[in-house]
Amino acid sequence: ELLVAIAIIAVISTVGLSSYTAAQKRSRDVRRQSDLHQYQVALEKYASVTGGTYPKIAANGNAAAGSGLFAPAGPLVGYVTGFPTDPRPAAGAGYDYYYRADATGIVWLLQACMEGGEAKIYQVCSKGISGVIPGSPNCVAPANEVCGL
Repeated sequence: ELLVAIAIIAVISTVGLSSYTAAQKRSRDVRRQSDLHQYQVALEKYASVTGGTYPKIAANGNAAAGSGLFAPAGPLVGYVTGFPTDPRPAAGAGYDYYYRADATGIVWLLQACMEGGEAKIYQVCSKGISGVIPGSPNCVAPANEVCGL
C-alpha cells in the first residue's frame, strides 16, 4: 500500500511540474509581447518628436547587450523606462529582443523569440501589425527590416 501511495504521489508531482514549467514559458512569452509593445510606444513617441522618423539602426541592436536602440545612452532615453530585457533567467541562448530599421528611418521591426511550444518569432512592425511569424521554426536575429507578417 505504501508503494502504491508513493507511486501515485510521484505521478501527480510529475504532472504538476510539467504544467508549472509550461505556465512559466507562457508567462515569459506574454511578458516578451508586452515589452515589445512598450518599445513600440517609445518608438512612436520618438517619431512624434523627430518628424515621423525612427532611430536609423541598420545592424541588429539587442537588449541583452544593451546595444543599438536598447543602449542606456541610446535614442530612446526618456521615451522608455528601464529598458526591459528578456525575462528568461539566462537570456543568452537565442532569447533576446532585436530592433532593425532601414536607412530612411521609416521602416522598422522589433523581434523576440518565444518559448511556448515550438520556437517561434514574435514581431512588431512599423506597418502597425504584430504577431507570430507563421512557420518560423528558428529563433534568429532578423537579417533585415522586412516584416515577416
